[in-house]
Amino acid sequence: MDSVAPTKVTSLADRAVRAALFLSLVMLAVGVPKAPSIDLDSSWRMALSYFFQHGLQFGRDVVFTYGPLGFLMGRTYSGLQFNSLLAWQVIQGVIVAILIFRQGFRLTGYPRLFFFLFFFTIGVSYEDALHQMVIALAGFELLRTSERESGLRTALLVSLIAFLGLFKFTNLLLGLVFAAVIAGYQLWIGNRRAALRTAAWYVGIFLLGWVLCRQNPLNLPAYFRNSWEVSQGYQDAMGLPTPPAALWKGLLVLLLVIAYAFVFLFSQPDRGRAVATVIALGAYVYLNWKHGFVRADGHMIGFYYCVLMVATAFPRLLDDGVVRRHWSRLLVAAAGVLSLFGIETALPGVVRGALGGMQERFYTTYHAAAYWHDFRGYYDDALRVDETAYDLSNTREVVGNATVDVLGHEQGVAIYNHLNYHPRPVFQGYSAYTPALARMNFDFYASDDAPEYVLMKMHSIDRRFSTFDDSEVLHVLVQRYDYVLSEKGYYLWHRKAGHFDPSSITPRPLSSTEVPVGKSVPAGDLVTHPLWAQVDVQLSLLGRLRSFFYKPPIVNLRIEDSVGNRSDYRMPLPQGRTGFIINPIVEDMISYMRFAGAQPERRVRSLAVEIAPQDRDCFADTVRISYFALPESNAGQEFFRQAQRLRFHMFKTAPASFEAQTDVAEENIDGRPVMVLHAPSEMAFDVPEGATYVTGEFGFMPGAYTKGGNTDGAEFVIYCTVNGVQQVLFSRLMDPVHVLTDRGLQKFKVALPDHPIGRLYLRVNPGPRHNYSWDWTVWTGIEVK
Repeated sequence: MDSVAPTKVTSLADRAVRAALFLSLVMLAVGVPKAPSIDLDSSWRMALSYFFQHGLQFGRDVVFTYGPLGFLMGRTYSGLQFNSLLAWQVIQGVIVAILIFRQGFRLTGYPRLFFFLFFFTIGVSYEDALHQMVIALAGFELLRTSERESGLRTALLVSLIAFLGLFKFTNLLLGLVFAAVIAGYQLWIGNRRAALRTAAWYVGIFLLGWVLCRQNPLNLPAYFRNSWEVSQGYQDAMGLPTPPAALWKGLLVLLLVIAYAFVFLFSQPDRGRAVATVIALGAYVYLNWKHGFVRADGHMIGFYYCVLMVATAFPRLLDDGVVRRHWSRLLVAAAGVLSLFGIETALPGVVRGALGGMQERFYTTYHAAAYWHDFRGYYDDALRVDETAYDLSNTREVVGNATVDVLGHEQGVAIYNHLNYHPRPVFQGYSAYTPALARMNFDFYASDDAPEYVLMKMHSIDRRFSTFDDSEVLHVLVQRYDYVLSEKGYYLWHRKAGHFDPSSITPRPLSSTEVPVGKSVPAGDLVTHPLWAQVDVQLSLLGRLRSFFYKPPIVNLRIEDSVGNRSDYRMPLPQGRTGFIINPIVEDMISYMRFAGAQPERRVRSLAVEIAPQDRDCFADTVRISYFALPESNAGQEFFRQAQRLRFHMFKTAPASFEAQTDVAEENIDGRPVMVLHAPSEMAFDVPEGATYVTGEFGFMPGAYTKGGNTDGAEFVIYCTVNGVQQVLFSRLMDPVHVLTDRGLQKFKVALPDHPIGRLYLRVNPGPRHNYSWDWTVWTGIEVK
């Protein structure tokens, strides 16, 4: 039975106090929007607003851990949906306050005080946990009252649970468990009509919300399947080591809650309802344990908040009986107190500064309501500042209204520049955790629906090797797209015209070796090719159990390059199985461009898998490392041509390539920029069709022949190749130490042959004594025309 403590409202003053407290809780539960930002979390939050605004289909067009209303939970302003963000926060605040007050006034004495103290100080501050607590409060109330006839209250609570499932997949999973156990218990007690109504309300409200969000119901199977895939990949790819102090507190709290669940189960006279309640409680605790301790950073507080709700709502939350209540009270009290210490370990200052945090949240909400015009203006000003900082005017001019995707995790740049953003399904690169998710993105890029342009910025997280993230897209990009330009750190690519056959770029198997953990697998003579690697590390039974209840251990990939340098990277197991570019070694954007432009710099020698000794029992004894050949690409050559033109800006025609005794350097002679190419040196130029001559100037830096400079001279030669045979067009020996007219810049104009030629070369040879110590030779103003 639903045992409610008698609480008569006997005076107007009592009503006024309750109303004031209710309003205060609403204000504390309202979260004002976050300012726009280009960083990782803000970008995906702003992207969710864009997806909702433009009607993208979740499960098909968008594969992520959030649903169509996830932008309301992310609440980051992007220039879109500002009023929606605020309206939902107010509605959410009222709903939260109603549920908390209803539960709180079922308690009496100190339990009521602790319950309200928890929610007023910290309980409503973390929205992820707040949604889970709201679902639990509604769900446990429905379980307590399952034997009664369903009414409006029941319909509203079931609708709330279903509605919150539209925000985040974790909400959907917890809501499904509660709906299932409630309907199951109603069937157990023989109330088929109530069970049918519960199921119908849940499914009906979720479907109605899905359709009202402009989502196609036919996408729901894909949404469930793909969201589950993301959730499974998350624990492999996003786990962080848990600090020892945080781990023992978390485990002890978990064990106390499990012990309480067993005491509850065996002390209730209604065994059917007890089993249903424990299943729901188990799902609630398990989901929040995994959410908090897979990525063991600030996320941990969500687990502790959810436990504190159970602890402070005892004994009314689950309607504990009087049998063994003292044991239950002791267990939940200990779990609650330890949770407070756990919160401080996870985020120091949260508990100690709880009153200050409460005051700040209250004041922020009050300020937003009282100074609405200034409040809204702050967000618009912040948006304009970011739009200016990330203004890509050259990119917009090239792209126009064509479709654009953003590789990496800074999708906000597309929104700031008002581009026609057309994302791949797993739109955050680091989130393509598994082979299936990576293949979705590959299929998108290989299809006719692929974006016409791609903005790229390569970066990874958590010590991952850079080509682990979105590896399939990094592979297809250089085969289907050509580099266009770079602007403010973003690299623009354009899709090639014509039909694309994805089978033509399938990695070709070369070798596959099974070795013990820690043993290197050499690439051997395969390093002359672009290479793809797959690393398959299998979990043992113990490892699978650990992954289910906690998270898998960290695995590292050791890469040794051709000169013996070693680097260790964290390797999420499914990303290793997916495969990744390994040769040449790509660690940043420049090395990726070298891969794309067939100008490799660092090559792989061998790969090995490293696992900490204490974690070896969680894995099989051997790993399989396979190498595959990738097709060559020259899609990035334009990048190097542009870089060359920028470096040789004092030339009207930039060289295609160059070699020099020392690094080239820009200097000045008589106020004119020149490029120093220390002899012996050579530049090669592509000859435009119809070109008839080459002009420019050459000479020595003054220091080569003055103030102790003692060059023995140098020979400046211009030649071309005709059918592989060299043809000298110009040659002049310069000796500025002894010949005064050889000092300073010397102009030249050399005619080119009438017949087609290969490349044109400008070479500097050392002087007659072959002493090039002082041969500081320069060129400027080169033009092939």
